[in-house]
Amino acid sequence: MLPENPTPGSDSQHVANMDFDENSGRTMNSPGPWVQVLRERSNAKKNQRQAANIASTQQHAPSTSTTHSQASEKSTGAQAAHTSQPSSINPCKYPTQRPRKYILPKLPEDEYKIVYRPHTGLKVSAWPDKSIAQGLAVAGGFHIKDFYAHVTVQTQWTQNLIVASTADEDYAMKLSAITHLQLGAAQYELSPYLTPLPGTVRGVIHGIEAGTTEEDLADLISTTGPRILHARMLGRSTSALITFDGPHVPFYVKFGSTYTRCRPYRRSVQFCSACGELGHRQDVCPNPEKNVCKLCGDENPQPNHSCQPKCKLCDLPHETAGKDCKKRLRPSPPPLHIRERFIRYPEYSGDTSVQCPPAQETRSTLPQDNTKVSWSQVLKHPPTAPNPFPPLPDRSSNTNTQHYEQTISTLRSQNTELTKRLELIEKAAQSRIEALERQIEQLITRIETSQSSSATLRPLQQDAPPPTPDAPQVPALPTFEQLNLMIEQKIDQKLTQFKEQEEQHLTSHLENVHKALENTTHTIMKLGETLNARMTRLEEALNDKVDKMGLNLNQRVISLEEEHQQSHKKPKSHPLREAHMQETGELPDND
Repeated sequence: MLPENPTPGSDSQHVANMDFDENSGRTMNSPGPWVQVLRERSNAKKNQRQAANIASTQQHAPSTSTTHSQASEKSTGAQAAHTSQPSSINPCKYPTQRPRKYILPKLPEDEYKIVYRPHTGLKVSAWPDKSIAQGLAVAGGFHIKDFYAHVTVQTQWTQNLIVASTADEDYAMKLSAITHLQLGAAQYELSPYLTPLPGTVRGVIHGIEAGTTEEDLADLISTTGPRILHARMLGRSTSALITFDGPHVPFYVKFGSTYTRCRPYRRSVQFCSACGELGHRQDVCPNPEKNVCKLCGDENPQPNHSCQPKCKLCDLPHETAGKDCKKRLRPSPPPLHIRERFIRYPEYSGDTSVQCPPAQETRSTLPQDNTKVSWSQVLKHPPTAPNPFPPLPDRSSNTNTQHYEQTISTLRSQNTELTKRLELIEKAAQSRIEALERQIEQLITRIETSQSSSATLRPLQQDAPPPTPDAPQVPALPTFEQLNLMIEQKIDQKLTQFKEQEEQHLTSHLENVHKALENTTHTIMKLGETLNARMTRLEEALNDKVDKMGLNLNQRVISLEEEHQQSHKKPKSHPLREAHMQETGELPDND
């Protein structure tokens, strides 16, 4: 259990006193790799600030020490006011049950998120979010306005969790040290932990001896690809969870002297054996007073009742979320290139989240041809004859392709205009350089004439008496070499500025042209793919229709042949019966 006011030397004691929870299969109150990474980053920033403060204090004069002392007194007074402010906050005294009929927005992905798991039967849905946020501010010693400005708090009712999101590393470190929450008159115990930081992935390796420590894993596991941030065992199993720095999980990891297959980590579906609900575990159950059979799900069962197990995930006869369940692991996210594709082209997905495009959006928007062809037309036109069916749509006939061709032609014309402008600019620059060279030559001639005139005046200046101390001293004229250097420096500065401006202008135009060409080619390729898919679908539909009509025709021909054969059959004659009927005058029976 983390202390309420952590000291610099209390981290090692806390790590040594961690407990293993048999109910959840997790190491509770563990700081994890993210707290260590945050601590390293915050220490590096503090060292940089201290170095900057030392450098600034050395530059100031000693006379400013009094002002510094006054400022420090003011800052300490302000800090005391800030720390004393949250103590007056009184959260909601009584829990209020309220329905939630809306979906909360997603927290920013680039922020640090601290998750709090309550221990002693805290039902998060029974308390308003405002009172929970105020309780966290009081527990962390934050000023309420600063807390509201830097921290976002959300509650997850199904999992019975509290999530705090912040972009400041110092706030994240302080929030990760909160272990108790005061709500009304009751105090609840929490287990904080940081979610994986952005830019990291996790993988799993199997077949490791149970009970291996984190130090042994750090010595045994190595990889040539991404850097390993942290490694730990998953409960009391033979699997280890490894955290990598980067977007990819390596295919193999070296464990000792052998290579082991490393697979992406997939979280399991949480099932509470206390209340029989999905979405949370029994260690954070909001309804621990319920008595439910974890095999069949019956409430208030008899002590020795016989039941048939039934899984709530797959409806098969086994324990819910057991090792035999195929749905106990959450589905893995799409590969990285698929996620980047839909992030780069969000028009193929309904929102910014990564998901596969629906089948409706991949279909062509071309108008469908509903003209029907009779079987007589098919008979009149044999396979060797030209096709009587309507022609398939061509790429050139589509208005979208014409629009893209027009844009390509306009971009090409703009490119030619830009090249012409570049040529004109180069000519103007060349003429300007020539004019500058002429001005330089004129200046050089003037300097030479001035030096010759100064050489004639030097003997006169030598014969003159020395200047009196009261007379003002005339500044010495610059020499020819100094003037030449100054002129060359100015010319170089002007030329470099002109070149930089022209290069920036050209690069911006070329980037715009390349972007437009890439967009048009990409859209044209997609349009071609949709057209090809449309053609194949039409061909398949036509082939199916022809096959069906051929089968119908064959059946009709067979039926006609049978009728024809039956019509040509002669009826059987009975001469004795006919003679008897003629003698008696009886009429024949019409069967």
